[in-house]
Amino acid sequence: MAPEVKLAIHLSSLEKEGWDVEECVAWTNRLGIQFVEAGAAVRGEWGDAAELRRLLESYKLTLEAVDAAGEIAELEPQLRWAAEAGCRQVVVARVDMDQAPRMAEMAERLKMAINVDLCGGAARVEEVREILEKIDSPWMRAAIDTGHAFSAGCDPLELAAAFEGRVGHFRIRTGGREAVPLRSAIDLLLDGDYRGGIGILEESGRARALAARVEEVRRALELTIHNSR
Repeated sequence: MAPEVKLAIHLSSLEKEGWDVEECVAWTNRLGIQFVEAGAAVRGEWGDAAELRRLLESYKLTLEAVDAAGEIAELEPQLRWAAEAGCRQVVVARVDMDQAPRMAEMAERLKMAINVDLCGGAARVEEVREILEKIDSPWMRAAIDTGHAFSAGCDPLELAAAFEGRVGHFRIRTGGREAVPLRSAIDLLLDGDYRGGIGILEESGRARALAARVEEVRRALELTIHNSR
């Protein structure tokens, strides 16, 4: 049986519309999407995580992933906020080897998966690989953001293949100069028994462009799943 793959819209994809969080959530609901992702702007505007969770639930939405950053002491409150908002995973831009054991312990204690973004070039990719191999925790995995990968001179599909079985989050960043082949990306993820969601972040910040990108991803996903049956 083909796996179900969750599509999630990153709310920053709508930042140029000038909408507040509830307007973004309502628009997402009308598009037929059931999952959203959030960054620091949403935490800043909607500091009460429980209230945000109630808002999302009223629109039949779930918070799929939250972007987090900072040292250990700064990170734990963000993980607690994400958990209270109904989210079970965060994406972090950087984890150092000396921080990794404490971070893995915190992730397991809070039951909050931490996905480390593979950004920063080949040296950074090797550093993350070493961290994941050393820690060997189900609570710490890799995250791939196609835009970040291209900016660092990496091929996101090669990263997905290299980290097969260890990718916890995959985000398609659209509207930039380079685009990942959608069918190839989805094929690769599903072949690697990927069980995470696919995030969509439209860099133009406009709803019209985002709706078009969501439809493209949906079509690619439907074709891939149909051909796998």
